[in-house]
Amino acid sequence: MDILIAASTDWLNTFYPAVQAFLNSEPFHIYNAPWTLFPLIPFATFPWGRELLFLASMGALGFTAYRLGASPFGVALFLLSPLVFDALLWGNVEWLALLGLAVSPWFGLVLLAIKPQMTIAVMAFLVIESWRKNGTRRTICLLIPLAIVTLLSFAVFGLWFVESIGYKATLDANLFPWSIPVGIVLFGLSLRTHNIRYAIAASPMFFYTLTPQCWMVVFLALVPSLPKISFASLGAWGYVAAMQFGLR
Repeated sequence: MDILIAASTDWLNTFYPAVQAFLNSEPFHIYNAPWTLFPLIPFATFPWGRELLFLASMGALGFTAYRLGASPFGVALFLLSPLVFDALLWGNVEWLALLGLAVSPWFGLVLLAIKPQMTIAVMAFLVIESWRKNGTRRTICLLIPLAIVTLLSFAVFGLWFVESIGYKATLDANLFPWSIPVGIVLFGLSLRTHNIRYAIAASPMFFYTLTPQCWMVVFLALVPSLPKISFASLGAWGYVAAMQFGLR
């Protein structure tokens, strides 16, 4: 567990101190939506909180993959892929945002908004699909929880999104703007086929700054196909090994 704590850069430097500051009614600094902190409170206050966070993150990501159609072996391959494994070690909140894919959309949108660089196309897909199937009135009802949470966060924490827009990843893995056409094609396919997996893969294509872990959503889009997630996970580990041994 010492290795886990040593690798927990995002948790130790960002989320843990932010939760502590929030509980003490002090200013805190995160680039995510402020409601991100509420589900993290138990992990910042209970004994063995970091270890419990690791297990909760792994469980949430595995559950999400399963809900998207992965077999048990597919879930394992997804969790053991290098980007997911890295995210689990760093202690960020990708798991919390992606859990929005595994719950009802009215609550899922609130979770998906925690990390829009991984989920923006999915959020748009859910809203458009709701409008297609249920009409305008029910789509407005779908958006009410997110709207209420957002407005309350503005009232309590101010216009926090202004700082979020200026975020720049330290280790940036974006493909912007060359990835935009790919994102448009994938999002178009999702709307044409009514298949959310294309939208899942499309989201990172639209953002100008991305940590490497954000690309795990592409792996998540592949989990229903065991051959595809096997190739992606093993291929990614092959790339990691090649970089480690200096092969270009």
